[in-house]
Amino acid sequence: MATSLKLNETDSWRNITKTQWLVLLTTFLAWGLDGFDGNIFSLVIGSAMKDLLVNSGIEPTEKAIAFYGGMNITIYLIGWSLGALLFGILADYFGRVRVLMVSILVYALFTFACAFVDNWYTLAVFRFLTGLGSGVEWPIGAALIAESWNNRFRAKAAGIMMSGFAFGFFLSSFAFKYSQQISQLFGFEQSWRGMFLLGILPAFIVVFTRGKIHEPESFKKVKELRKALKNKRIEEISESDKRYKRFVLVQLFKPPYRRDSLLSIGMSIGGLFAFWAITGFTPSTIREILAAQGINGAAAVPLIANGSMMLYLGGMIGYASWGFIADKIGRKKGMALSFITTIIGTSYLYPFVKDYETFLLLLPVVGFGVFSFFSASAIYFAELFNTEVRTTAISLANNVGRFITSPGPFIVGTLYGWFGSYGVATAIVSSTVAFSLILLYFAKETWKQNSLESNTTSISG
Repeated sequence: MATSLKLNETDSWRNITKTQWLVLLTTFLAWGLDGFDGNIFSLVIGSAMKDLLVNSGIEPTEKAIAFYGGMNITIYLIGWSLGALLFGILADYFGRVRVLMVSILVYALFTFACAFVDNWYTLAVFRFLTGLGSGVEWPIGAALIAESWNNRFRAKAAGIMMSGFAFGFFLSSFAFKYSQQISQLFGFEQSWRGMFLLGILPAFIVVFTRGKIHEPESFKKVKELRKALKNKRIEEISESDKRYKRFVLVQLFKPPYRRDSLLSIGMSIGGLFAFWAITGFTPSTIREILAAQGINGAAAVPLIANGSMMLYLGGMIGYASWGFIADKIGRKKGMALSFITTIIGTSYLYPFVKDYETFLLLLPVVGFGVFSFFSASAIYFAELFNTEVRTTAISLANNVGRFITSPGPFIVGTLYGWFGSYGVATAIVSSTVAFSLILLYFAKETWKQNSLESNTTSISG
């Protein structure tokens, strides 16, 4: 029973089906509003932690805000890592669509709940629970796109899907400009509470898409194959089919997947360190620049929001364009472009640029580099692994890396205490992307691969 997905190089845009467009729209929104929810805390970290530390009996100094704020982001990322890996495994056994809908409800409801906390440790608990539902949207989305868009537009569709995350960040930054009005609309004095209330928005995706998208045919075939093998003894099964009897995580650390799994995890580590340092502390870096110019408090809010939107504008361009770039120059060269842009951009911009206008103009370059890597991951990693392990593999690469890098925001907060500068601290942590660039040299190229499945999957008997 073959499950390879052959690409039709003669397909045109007119041949794309309604189902394929719906899959793209759903995954774009799911991943985009995950980004919306995930970025809320980065935007309100200063004001939220100030209020919550006072309620917790802790003096809200800049060092305390950096320390406890970084700790909250780290706790969220640990939840993200554990939840995404768990949901990724479930998606390879029980279906991409069903698990995607459950994960959306989890992160939406607990983000909403954050609006009602009164101390930093309750916020940490809810942020951990929010994290459990976050992060798997892009591994599942990447798998759904890879398995539904079995045509020459697959990489481009995956890049567009991934751009939803930057769009969500951009949208949350736009909402932040009006956070005070949003909070007052719901009867809150603190603007940060209104932002968390907006976290319920992703739940409407579930209402909108329920029953409208279905599991890809390739997943259904793998599920049937597993069912057929269930009651067979291991000695009755051919060597090529034995992997279907193994737990998916075990498969990923055995041939033919082991090398690709380890390199994917390693590349994700550097990229994630940079990503969470940049997205978590760019607002704080801008606030620092504005404070040096005598702009503080409410006057700084729209300027910080503008800066964040410039970062995410570059991110949207990086996400959406990477599939087009990779189809022209190859997956590995496209990834190298992402890594090098991030290294050059962060090492110059964050430590040395102290002028607000110049900082804003250069932020899209950093956004392009750091966000486009994740578009690259969705496309490249999906091509490295077969249907039976695809979601788990992408989740593993991203979330083992995320677990290892979860102390990144905490490290930035600690380095701030040493250097007295968010910009310097962010640049130091972001430099780890050079590690990813080195590992990329040893990875294999999947460009112009005729079939999504690199290994023939068949069942004998």
